[in-house]
Amino acid sequence: MDRHFAAMQKPLADEPDFKNVHLVTVSFDPAADTPPVLKKHAKELDADLARWTFLTGDRDEVDRFAGDSACP
Repeated sequence: MDRHFAAMQKPLADEPDFKNVHLVTVSFDPAADTPPVLKKHAKELDADLARWTFLTGDRDEVDRFAGDSACP
């Protein structure tokens, strides 16, 4: 998914109708994807951090987030 987001950054930035679109990547492996790891990953993707946020949390928070889907 992150490769798709990386490819979408420039077209989104260039299109006025999408100026408020914000990309969010959520790690579901917080033990491995620590903030420093996610920061490095973002840099490798050349992520525009004004438009793209990388999130993680403790295991319970991530599990709760993953289980609280608003989609049927």
